[in-house]
Amino acid sequence: MMSPSPDALEVARRIMQHEIGEREAPEEIARGVEGCFQRLHEALRNIVGVAGVEALVGRAVHLAQPEHGWLETAVVPARSNVVFEGLAGRVEREGAPAVIDGMTALLAHLIGLLFTFIGDELTLRIVQRIWTEVPRLGESRGSSTTGGK
Repeated sequence: MMSPSPDALEVARRIMQHEIGEREAPEEIARGVEGCFQRLHEALRNIVGVAGVEALVGRAVHLAQPEHGWLETAVVPARSNVVFEGLAGRVEREGAPAVIDGMTALLAHLIGLLFTFIGDELTLRIVQRIWTEVPRLGESRGSSTTGGK
Protein backbone atom coordinates (compact mmCIF):
# COMPACT_ATOMS: atom_id res chain seq x y z
CA MET A 1 0.00 0.00 0.00
CA MET A 2 1.39 3.37 -1.02
CA SER A 3 0.53 6.48 0.97
CA PRO A 4 0.57 9.93 -0.59
CA SER A 5 3.50 12.14 0.33
CA PRO A 6 2.98 14.28 3.44
CA ASP A 7 3.21 17.41 1.29
CA ALA A 8 0.59 16.20 -1.19
CA LEU A 9 -1.65 15.21 1.71
CA GLU A 10 -1.28 18.63 3.36
CA VAL A 11 -2.16 20.44 0.13
CA ALA A 12 -5.15 18.12 -0.40
CA ARG A 13 -6.37 18.68 3.17
CA ARG A 14 -6.23 22.44 2.81
CA ILE A 15 -8.10 22.34 -0.51
CA MET A 16 -10.75 19.95 0.80
CA GLN A 17 -11.23 22.04 3.94
CA HIS A 18 -11.73 25.09 1.76
CA GLU A 19 -14.19 23.35 -0.56
CA ILE A 20 -16.26 21.71 2.18
CA GLY A 21 -15.90 24.36 4.88
CA GLU A 22 -18.67 24.13 7.45
CA ARG A 23 -21.04 22.12 5.28
CA GLU A 24 -22.86 19.40 7.19
CA ALA A 25 -25.67 18.09 4.98
CA PRO A 26 -24.62 15.07 2.90
CA GLU A 27 -25.74 16.74 -0.35
CA GLU A 28 -23.72 19.87 0.47
CA ILE A 29 -20.60 17.85 1.32
CA ALA A 30 -20.99 15.90 -1.93
CA ARG A 31 -21.39 19.16 -3.85
CA GLY A 32 -18.22 20.57 -2.26
CA VAL A 33 -16.20 17.46 -3.14
CA GLU A 34 -17.56 17.37 -6.68
CA GLY A 35 -16.78 21.08 -7.11
CA CYS A 36 -13.22 20.47 -5.99
CA PHE A 37 -12.62 17.74 -8.54
CA GLN A 38 -14.47 19.67 -11.26
CA ARG A 39 -12.10 22.63 -10.83
CA LEU A 40 -9.04 20.40 -10.97
CA HIS A 41 -10.40 18.43 -13.94
CA GLU A 42 -10.96 21.61 -15.95
CA ALA A 43 -7.42 22.85 -15.32
CA LEU A 44 -5.74 19.52 -16.00
CA ARG A 45 -7.78 18.87 -19.13
CA ASN A 46 -6.04 21.85 -20.73
CA ILE A 47 -2.61 20.47 -19.80
CA VAL A 48 -2.81 16.67 -20.24
CA GLY A 49 -6.05 16.28 -22.19
CA VAL A 50 -9.16 14.31 -21.31
CA ALA A 51 -7.47 10.93 -21.63
CA GLY A 52 -4.61 12.13 -19.45
CA VAL A 53 -7.01 13.26 -16.73
CA GLU A 54 -8.86 9.94 -16.91
CA ALA A 55 -5.56 8.06 -16.56
CA LEU A 56 -4.44 10.19 -13.60
CA VAL A 57 -7.77 9.81 -11.80
CA GLY A 58 -7.82 6.08 -12.49
CA ARG A 59 -4.33 5.68 -11.06
CA ALA A 60 -5.16 7.86 -8.04
CA VAL A 61 -8.23 5.70 -7.35
CA HIS A 62 -6.06 2.58 -7.60
CA LEU A 63 -3.56 4.03 -5.11
CA ALA A 64 -6.22 5.20 -2.62
CA GLN A 65 -8.44 2.12 -2.95
CA PRO A 66 -6.64 -0.17 -0.47
CA GLU A 67 -7.54 2.15 2.41
CA HIS A 68 -10.81 3.38 0.91
CA GLY A 69 -12.23 0.44 -1.02
CA TRP A 70 -15.49 2.20 -1.82
CA LEU A 71 -13.65 4.62 -4.14
CA GLU A 72 -13.38 1.94 -6.81
CA THR A 73 -17.14 1.91 -7.32
CA ALA A 74 -17.84 5.54 -6.40
CA VAL A 75 -15.48 7.31 -8.81
CA VAL A 76 -16.38 7.23 -12.48
CA PRO A 77 -13.97 9.18 -14.71
CA ALA A 78 -16.04 10.84 -17.43
CA ARG A 79 -15.13 12.87 -20.48
CA SER A 80 -16.38 16.15 -19.02
CA ASN A 81 -15.70 15.63 -15.32
CA VAL A 82 -15.04 13.15 -12.56
CA VAL A 83 -18.39 11.73 -11.49
CA PHE A 84 -19.01 10.42 -8.00
CA GLU A 85 -21.77 7.83 -7.86
CA GLY A 86 -23.94 8.07 -4.74
CA LEU A 87 -21.56 10.26 -2.77
CA ALA A 88 -24.28 11.95 -0.69
CA GLY A 89 -25.70 8.53 0.19
CA ARG A 90 -22.27 7.32 1.22
CA VAL A 91 -21.91 10.37 3.51
CA GLU A 92 -25.23 9.41 5.11
CA ARG A 93 -24.23 5.75 5.56
CA GLU A 94 -20.58 6.07 6.58
CA GLY A 95 -20.44 9.57 7.99
CA ALA A 96 -18.84 12.72 6.68
CA PRO A 97 -15.39 12.19 8.27
CA ALA A 98 -14.87 8.80 6.58
CA VAL A 99 -15.95 10.07 3.16
CA ILE A 100 -13.98 13.30 3.44
CA ASP A 101 -10.92 11.26 4.47
CA GLY A 102 -11.30 9.05 1.39
CA MET A 103 -11.78 11.97 -0.97
CA THR A 104 -8.83 13.79 0.58
CA ALA A 105 -6.69 10.68 0.05
CA LEU A 106 -7.84 10.53 -3.57
CA LEU A 107 -6.97 14.19 -4.10
CA ALA A 108 -3.61 13.72 -2.36
CA HIS A 109 -2.73 10.79 -4.62
CA LEU A 110 -3.71 12.85 -7.65
CA ILE A 111 -1.52 15.74 -6.49
CA GLY A 112 1.28 13.27 -5.72
CA LEU A 113 1.09 11.87 -9.24
CA LEU A 114 1.34 15.39 -10.60
CA PHE A 115 4.39 16.01 -8.37
CA THR A 116 5.96 12.96 -9.98
CA PHE A 117 5.06 13.69 -13.59
CA ILE A 118 5.35 17.46 -13.92
CA GLY A 119 7.25 18.42 -10.79
CA ASP A 120 6.38 20.01 -7.49
CA GLU A 121 6.77 23.61 -8.56
CA LEU A 122 4.56 23.39 -11.64
CA THR A 123 1.95 21.31 -9.79
CA LEU A 124 1.78 23.85 -6.98
CA ARG A 125 1.53 26.70 -9.45
CA ILE A 126 -1.42 25.00 -11.15
CA VAL A 127 -3.11 24.21 -7.84
CA GLN A 128 -2.59 27.74 -6.51
CA ARG A 129 -4.01 29.16 -9.75
CA ILE A 130 -7.16 27.06 -9.25
CA TRP A 131 -7.54 27.86 -5.55
CA THR A 132 -6.33 31.46 -5.44
CA GLU A 133 -8.50 32.04 -2.38
CA VAL A 134 -6.53 29.44 -0.36
CA PRO A 135 -3.34 31.19 0.77
CA ARG A 136 0.09 29.61 0.42
CA LEU A 137 -0.91 26.17 -0.83
CA GLY A 138 2.71 25.47 -1.61
CA GLU A 139 3.78 25.94 1.99
CA SER A 140 3.63 23.15 4.50
CA ARG A 141 4.25 24.01 8.15
CA GLY A 142 6.00 27.23 7.20
CA SER A 143 8.45 25.72 4.72
CA SER A 144 8.38 25.14 0.98
CA THR A 145 6.62 22.01 -0.22
CA THR A 146 8.94 19.45 -1.73
CA GLY A 147 6.61 16.66 -2.76
CA GLY A 148 8.15 14.37 -0.20
CA LYS A 149 11.51 14.26 -2.00
